Amino acid sequence: MNQGQTVFAQLIRHLSHNEFRRCVDRYQGNRGVRAFSCWDQFLAMAFAQLTFRESLRDLEDSLGALPTKLYHMGFHHRVKRSTLADANERRDWRIFADFAHSLIHLARSLYSDSALEIDFGEDLSAALDALDATVIDLSLCLFPWAQFRVAKAAVKLHTLLEVRTNIPVFLDITAGSGHEINILDMLILQPGAYLVMDRGYIDTLIASCRSCGPHLRMMVTKHIMRGGAKHERPIDYNG
Repeated sequence: MNQGQTVFAQLIRHLSHNEFRRCVDRYQGNRGVRAFSCWDQFLAMAFAQLTFRESLRDLEDSLGALPTKLYHMGFHHRVKRSTLADANERRDWRIFADFAHSLIHLARSLYSDSALEIDFGEDLSAALDALDATVIDLSLCLFPWAQFRVAKAAVKLHTLLEVRTNIPVFLDITAGSGHEINILDMLILQPGAYLVMDRGYIDTLIASCRSCGPHLRMMVTKHIMRGGAKHERPIDYNG
């Protein structure tokens, strides 16, 4: 019989409590909180992400199945979906954004010497970022605030991915009708980084990135770009 820590507790053990506490104190996240702290909120959302929970009810049922194990997983109180929903709505999101940036900084150091898995024909020592957006369809009956078409609702997810480390360093959700080019003003790129994007960004890219100065290297072609797949990998549809 296993007498050790749970797998979730072993993963959380690598996170810095002191760094998270500094993020919480910076925005007074635990001010007026009686029981369900920001740390409990973070653990609940991390567990939901790692175990592919589909709703707050699903998360509550999963954590409530073995309540005696919650303390060993790091929780100090039981997770109720109404309490978690209120915390997600009212607490400052910048607490978790700042903590995520601190984790990204640690992950970058671990992958600093990693070679790119894609062959570009030359040795790229500079950072390589890929920018793209995808439309996420929603039900218009459940999400009337996200109307995208006459009978369709959607939001748009913008992602900036570090190709070398596979870390999404920037994520933003906008209205489905918003243009991708508007997200460029929000990006903070590393000095000397290469930015890869599709043709949807090219038309107004130069005008939108004047403020980037020498920090951005651009390779733009006026001709129709033709390409093919050099590598193919199987898709794991089971996640």
